[in-house]
Amino acid sequence: MNSIHTLQADDFNSRIFEVISKKDNTPNKENNNVSLFDTNLNRNILENSLNQIKNRIEEINKNNLIILKENTEQFEKEYKNSLETYDSSVHYLTKINTLIKDINEERKKEIKQKISYSQKVGDLLSQIHKIYQNIKAIEQAIYVNDYINATEKLINLKNQSKSISMEYKNIKIIKELKENVNRISDLIKGNLEDIISKFFIFNNTNENNCDLTVHKILTKYGKCENVIQLTNILYSIYKLDSIHYHLSPFFKNLKNRFLKPIIQNSQYQLELKENNDQCLLIRCAINDSYSKSWCNKVAPEENLYGVLLHLFNTIEDTIFDFKNNELVDSHEDKETIKHEFLKEMGKCIEHDCIKLIINNYLEKSIPSYTSDLDAFDTITLETKNYEEYLKSKGLISESNYDLSQYCDEIDIHFTNQKHNLLMKKVQKLLTSSDYELEVVEESSFSQETKIFENDSTSQKASELSQMSDNKEKMTEFSFNFEQNFITFPRCCIDSRTKQLLELVSNTLKEASNMTLPCFYRLYYSIRDVFDYYRAVIPVLYADNIKNNVEYCAIFHNDCMYISHHLMLMSFQNRELLMRIAEYEKQNKKHIENNREVKQHVTLLDLITQFRKLGEKFFNHQMCNYKNKILDKIRSTNSFEMNDPKRVDVVTNALNEVKDVLQKLSMAWKPILPAFMYLDVMGKVYDLTLKELIRQIQKLSDITMDDSEKLNELLSNFKDCDDIFDKILSDKSLEDILKVYVPHYKKFDLIVDILMLKLADIMSNFRQGFYDGSVPEINSDGNLNPYFLLDGFYPEELIKLIRALFSDSSLRSKSIDEIKSSKKNNK
Repeated sequence: MNSIHTLQADDFNSRIFEVISKKDNTPNKENNNVSLFDTNLNRNILENSLNQIKNRIEEINKNNLIILKENTEQFEKEYKNSLETYDSSVHYLTKINTLIKDINEERKKEIKQKISYSQKVGDLLSQIHKIYQNIKAIEQAIYVNDYINATEKLINLKNQSKSISMEYKNIKIIKELKENVNRISDLIKGNLEDIISKFFIFNNTNENNCDLTVHKILTKYGKCENVIQLTNILYSIYKLDSIHYHLSPFFKNLKNRFLKPIIQNSQYQLELKENNDQCLLIRCAINDSYSKSWCNKVAPEENLYGVLLHLFNTIEDTIFDFKNNELVDSHEDKETIKHEFLKEMGKCIEHDCIKLIINNYLEKSIPSYTSDLDAFDTITLETKNYEEYLKSKGLISESNYDLSQYCDEIDIHFTNQKHNLLMKKVQKLLTSSDYELEVVEESSFSQETKIFENDSTSQKASELSQMSDNKEKMTEFSFNFEQNFITFPRCCIDSRTKQLLELVSNTLKEASNMTLPCFYRLYYSIRDVFDYYRAVIPVLYADNIKNNVEYCAIFHNDCMYISHHLMLMSFQNRELLMRIAEYEKQNKKHIENNREVKQHVTLLDLITQFRKLGEKFFNHQMCNYKNKILDKIRSTNSFEMNDPKRVDVVTNALNEVKDVLQKLSMAWKPILPAFMYLDVMGKVYDLTLKELIRQIQKLSDITMDDSEKLNELLSNFKDCDDIFDKILSDKSLEDILKVYVPHYKKFDLIVDILMLKLADIMSNFRQGFYDGSVPEINSDGNLNPYFLLDGFYPEELIKLIRALFSDSSLRSKSIDEIKSSKKNNK
């Protein structure tokens, strides 16, 4: 038998391009009319191609009818012969039944099998005949555009095709039969797809506007003049259970061209331009007079939910309305059918639209201040009503509570927003290259807030003493427990550090008015700020901190200033912060031990970290300069000046050392607190003088010229008024040098000795000018029995006299006198 040829939907696009490539090579032009096939072809080319395809379809249909007619006539002849054969067989069986008694059991079984087979063949031929009759009826229904009838018959046809036993699957006529069933199914599917594309048309009038035209009737399709109703086509799609396949392009375009722009831009508005029996025209256009944010909508402008509900109601009432469709089976509920279409639309738009609403409306509606949180209740109520509407229409699943859950967790989102804003401000502040030095005047918080208001001094002093493992003297950066308050010395800090602490203080103050979970989140946001500082600043400004003396000193002060305020914040807000400890214990988070909780939530654990951070870089830089000074002095190998070159070497080295000391003084003096400056500058200066003394004591022979030159060079180091004077108004330079530069007295004496006569030296010795009482402490912590800080041991003085004066009876007599004095002292 001849095969019936049909145009398959899956091959639709490829046939279009095949026709175009053969008939028309006109280049594509931009086309704003967008159908659900999204072919992007030029309108004229597409219409020309579609006309050719329609002619081809009609030709195929005509040929198919001819072939079907021939096949049917041939089948009827075969069927008639089969029936005659069947009648003969029945007549024969009747005769056989009269002789059945004479046939043995084995023969009876064989005859029954033959009869059964004949009956099966008859049934099969009857089924085949019905199927071909059904195919013929479907072809006729398609020709007259009666797709509801065609769809119903197609469903019956598929059931008939499935009822054919599998034992006949390899028979040629059965294979052809099933192929024809599949082809007729593809034909209906493809035609419905083509028809749907003519009902729903999206058209971009410009880059900001989009029109949706929905044709409710199609006056002509193919050669038949019968009108095609949109509701009939939709009902056919419903019967075929192919809503997703046929309408997903429409749903996706609706989402991308209408829903997405509306949600993302509050200036979009919906206009129902036309709605009659013929078509529906909806326009999505920008209105510049509208508010630029959904959060600022005022009457008479609709809020976001109002606009979306308007769109969904229009689609429901005009597109998926089956109330007036009389062809719907009486046993089927029209509302159920509508619900299935809305449900399928919901599957396409649910996830993306909810995400867009949260990102573009709810998230932007989160208040900036705690006082505005109550006003969000209105948005919560509107959101829940909107969510219930979507569920009632099947546009979202019953288990979807994403929108209402987001609103119920407004406290969490509010604190997360505060956290993000806080960290952005901190990042912008600390990464800014613009900063100024700001003088922090000495502050005593006894004038502002007593932090030990309800606690005993000894108890808090004990707690604070347990905080730090650093046993060294923290010059001026210390806590005055005797007066029951904390002080901080006058110094210079980076203005950004002060702004950072003000930002943290304001955040903590605002957090105190929030619920405990919100306060808990913002408390850790504050900790994040300080962790960010410790992690970023030493890396971001590593070169400046390591190589710039001023910057390193400022960074040190910043760390100490932050430590100071961490202490203040901990105690000023101790009752508030202890709520965090209780909250953590109740929720079994992070901390179990009560003592650890108390320290953890009062920020005390951060104090030591900031102190160590500041000291680490400052001490590292100070050690570098100490080594630099020592290396420069020792690079001379000796202070011997027996030739002009040696004089130049020693002179240049000592001048460079003096310049380094001046540089450190100029950098540290205006920045560091007074007592700290005296401490660190005194250590560096004292180390320098100590090394100079050792270099002089190493000389075994000092000529008169060498003495004069050394005295001239070393006298520059005696003059340190510009470094140490006027630091403390109530302390003299002598007192300061005595405390902070312990080697200064000995250096002064040894420089003077270089220019004294032996008789003057001995006179001073007899008067006790060279006596000392403070032994030097070695690096191992033990006393040095051969070196005094404020004078000379006899051995030191004798060695110096031998280097300065040549051998003579006077030198011998003087040495003996010094030795005998040593014995008498013992």
